[in-house]
Amino acid sequence: MDLVVKPLSSTNDPAVRLYSRNANDLTVRLPAIAAAAGQIKAKSFTIDGEAVALGRDGLSRFEALRRREAARTAILYPST
Repeated sequence: MDLVVKPLSSTNDPAVRLYSRNANDLTVRLPAIAAAAGQIKAKSFTIDGEAVALGRDGLSRFEALRRREAARTAILYPST
């Protein structure tokens, strides 16, 4: 799942939005990534990356993102 992280333009709302490459808003589905991106102190930024859920062994489990509980703890690997 490719993600693009963009801050909202309102100065009164420090939240960010997560978008898929098809422009679907995934902010609610991936709250851990949204919360981490919201801590970035910048007026404007875009992070392009891949959302993954980690298994108990620490390896990425892309299929786990389909499960709601795994998606809530997903992490973002930035693209290079």
